[in-house]
Amino acid sequence: MQSPNDLKITLARKQIDLKRILKLQAKNLPDALSDTEIAEQGFVSASHSLATLSAMNETAASVIVKDGTTLAGYALAMTRKYSKSVPLLAPIFDFQDRLMYQGKTLDEHGYIVMGQVCVAEEYRGLRLADRMYRYFKGCYSIHYPLLVTAISTKNTRSLRVHERCGFTELGQFKAPNGHEWVVVVWDWRD
Repeated sequence: MQSPNDLKITLARKQIDLKRILKLQAKNLPDALSDTEIAEQGFVSASHSLATLSAMNETAASVIVKDGTTLAGYALAMTRKYSKSVPLLAPIFDFQDRLMYQGKTLDEHGYIVMGQVCVAEEYRGLRLADRMYRYFKGCYSIHYPLLVTAISTKNTRSLRVHERCGFTELGQFKAPNGHEWVVVVWDWRD
């Protein structure tokens, strides 16, 4: 592993980047982790197909961290256009659009979604999520005033990371499958 300062944060622009995202994603889904790993290290909730990820990436490229050819982490950018493309997330979009923020619904504000953030195990503790979020803001804040994401209430590590990065809670949602989510927002106008 390179020094944390030598890791490259950029946008995913090649198919190989997207394939590496899917590989890292698969390693961090709950079915691939022990209960201890889930509790201590966090997890990702949704899986994406290469076709869906490619389409999402054409509209808004995801942020990645590279260590040479190794993918150290990613943050998936998702516009509302793809709100129904991942079945697990569709009810969350419906809920968050109706949430009130500063006297208007989120839908009225306009926002981009951080569809998923993940840091490879060997790179955790380097605050790469913080760095990816700053890069994300630099790329998308000229087009969107808000960044919104939903976090599983079971993912306490992710909840802490998002709070540290400047997100605030807007509401909680129980999906039809019983899964509970916290919807958070980072207002880039602040």
